Amino acid sequence: MIGQLLTGRYLILEQLGAGGFSETYLARDKYLPHHPLCVAKCLKLSPNNPISLTTAQRLFQTEAQVLAELGPHIAQIPTLLAYSHDQEGIYQIQQYIEGKHLGQLLLTGQRLNSATAIALLLEVLPILQQVHAHRIIHRDIKPSNLIQSTTGKIVLIDFGAAYRLQPPPAEAGREGEDADLAIGTPGYMPPEQQAGHLQFSSDLYALAVSTIFLLTGIHPRQLAHNPISGELDWQMHLPHPIHPGLATVLGGMTRHQVGDRYATTQQVLDAMAPFVAARSPDAPVAPPAVTFQQRPRSRPRWFRVVRRSLVVTSLALGLVGGSYLYTHQDASNYLLARMGMGGGRSQRRLTLVQSIPVMAPVQQVAFDGRDRYLILLTADHKLQVLSLPDGQRRTTLPSAGALTTVSVSQDGAWVAGARDRTIDLWHLPSGKYLRQLSGHSAPVTSVAFAPRAEIIASGSQDGTVRLWQRQSGIRQRTLSRPGSAITTLNFGTTSGTTSGTTSDTLMSANRNFELQLWNLQTGQLHRTFAGHTAPILRLQRLDANTVLSVGADRSLVWHLRQEELARSSPFQQVPQVTASIRDRQVTTVNHQGVVRTWNLDTGASDLVLTQGLQTAHLSLSPQGRYLVAYRDRQLTLWQFSTTKAAPSP
Repeated sequence: MIGQLLTGRYLILEQLGAGGFSETYLARDKYLPHHPLCVAKCLKLSPNNPISLTTAQRLFQTEAQVLAELGPHIAQIPTLLAYSHDQEGIYQIQQYIEGKHLGQLLLTGQRLNSATAIALLLEVLPILQQVHAHRIIHRDIKPSNLIQSTTGKIVLIDFGAAYRLQPPPAEAGREGEDADLAIGTPGYMPPEQQAGHLQFSSDLYALAVSTIFLLTGIHPRQLAHNPISGELDWQMHLPHPIHPGLATVLGGMTRHQVGDRYATTQQVLDAMAPFVAARSPDAPVAPPAVTFQQRPRSRPRWFRVVRRSLVVTSLALGLVGGSYLYTHQDASNYLLARMGMGGGRSQRRLTLVQSIPVMAPVQQVAFDGRDRYLILLTADHKLQVLSLPDGQRRTTLPSAGALTTVSVSQDGAWVAGARDRTIDLWHLPSGKYLRQLSGHSAPVTSVAFAPRAEIIASGSQDGTVRLWQRQSGIRQRTLSRPGSAITTLNFGTTSGTTSGTTSDTLMSANRNFELQLWNLQTGQLHRTFAGHTAPILRLQRLDANTVLSVGADRSLVWHLRQEELARSSPFQQVPQVTASIRDRQVTTVNHQGVVRTWNLDTGASDLVLTQGLQTAHLSLSPQGRYLVAYRDRQLTLWQFSTTKAAPSP
């Protein structure tokens, strides 16, 4: 499995562990920014496992369903990222929890004391309380399934043995599937679980036994039962005395008879209340003070594995040849681009066209949709209109105050500027101020025109979007999902369409770096996509099923029907500040003035030769013909030209 690319997306780095019917691997997601780590869990039944393949598949699917249900709502449970069932096998992709499991505490000879054991219970019991509220029993709680994450929180993992109790009306009539299976880890399973009669208190027993193991260092299978009471004899193994209240609670959680044991997590918390009452109710629960031995940070194991995998991949590309390149087009194009082997592609160059002095500092640069006009928002509250490519001043639009953002319609006939909670509107050909649109309850952060400019969209800091009729100034609709401020808006027209095209979709981006798609017919939020780690600069509908989002981190292509990420550009080490999209090619510029292009179909990335572009403001025109740079009251206008690159020798 090492070095394998699951579903063309997840690169397997190293094996983390193996259970009765699955193997777990550390992987990297090659589609998302920064290629984050994740966990790939593969269904694989060991030869000596007594359960059938059908049962293993059912348990594996149950785990995926449980994580999909609980992960988004319980922070201390991993989230299911993907589930794949194909000819090669069945896989789960789960959130990777960085940290050390508590079983490693024992390997270093360390033990919990009263304070840290209490803190552990107070951390895990609320997790179990939420899990049990969904009528789910974990069935395999043990130190190795409790991870102390780098945030200090304890995370409960491995729901491979999870069991869902039937709803109360059905309990009397039948048992759920797999109820009679003695699934779990010997020593941590209470008697009723071994007999196939699960209770919520079965998890409480396992948690208590795990805590006792961490206190004493004695494995539960080595603990004897008192010949008189029948209960576990564990206190004799304590290296130091513990709080009597803690001893009582652990004893109540490990009673042999279910009827004598605490039945719910709340009963345990209530029993602990007297000796934890001194805690402030608002204070966070301190995680167990556990110190683990760390690997050297200079070259961790995954680094060596990735490096080794890349070397092997590069050799394989050279040996296997064309068939491999065709099958793995995304990866091969990226590798060829990085190795400088993508000969014969067109290259774009920049040519300086004009150098234009300006009287007042430039705050924003805007273009019309056809690259005919350039509008400068200056610090003296003026909107200066220049023609392209000659840079000649055509007119100056009057403004009644300081504007924060400016937008121009695709046909270049209308200009809108946001000022606090209002939007000002001008007719560009005549230079006349038309009207003010008001009604936002928070400052306006973004403005966009519909394709025919009959509708204006405005987003605000409170996360809402309002639609206005341009001709009458009447507010048509409010798209409401209060929350993170809107940063970018664009109507869902495909790239290269004409101004006569209509659209029933509005796209927005917010400060949480999310892409939102709104249905303008219903006024409802249709979909939300998350994957960026930096502000989104541009949004573009490529076709009926594809949307492109260009961020300061990278560009992402999304499939709407599949609701998934389809393609990702190579990560940019320096944040991008402006972008344009034309003919399925993305052009981006970072704040150092480096211009790159990215082909959406081939994945090929080219570096455009640039110089002298480290300036205060950089802006690309919508059609990608011009780049404007501003610094020290000097505006420079650059034009792109395309030349055919010579094939690499």
